[in-house]
Amino acid sequence: MRIPLPSLTVGLAVAAAAVAVPSALAAPGASQPTSRAVSQARAEDAVPGAGAAHSRPKQVVIARTELATTRAWLSVRRTSRYEGAVRLHVSLLNNGTWTSAGSLPVSDAFWYVATGPGALCTWSVGESADSGQTSPPVLTTRPITVRLLQSPALGCGQTFHFHVQYGHLAPGQ
Repeated sequence: MRIPLPSLTVGLAVAAAAVAVPSALAAPGASQPTSRAVSQARAEDAVPGAGAAHSRPKQVVIARTELATTRAWLSVRRTSRYEGAVRLHVSLLNNGTWTSAGSLPVSDAFWYVATGPGALCTWSVGESADSGQTSPPVLTTRPITVRLLQSPALGCGQTFHFHVQYGHLAPGQ
């Protein structure tokens, strides 16, 4: 007699839904994660064998946020069959044109975990105006917080803090 096991997909979907933070609890100026399924990352599962190498994505965007003057996104670049490198990219709006503030490595991750549902435990991008009396206020810092799922069994990993100050992306708060 065989007993069917519960689907892992259902468990991951429930875990992904649990990650969303109500906007009332979010810090002022912080953005919520863009709710996007990364279904294209699963293309390599569809065609095993010789043709699979052509369908494997080399890089996938797993989170993206756009605020008034800040665009930030996380990408995972595949480094081996099971591993990937997560990188943070930031662009700023300057005189009507988006310019790069830089990109920094976040961490290494398991490819299937980083590109699957619930990969982000925390994703927060904020814009903070200076406390001076300038009009309009000058944005001096843009705090960014990233926390990735290590694996479904281990849960969330370390929290990484970044900030954009005076047009350049830097690690730390």
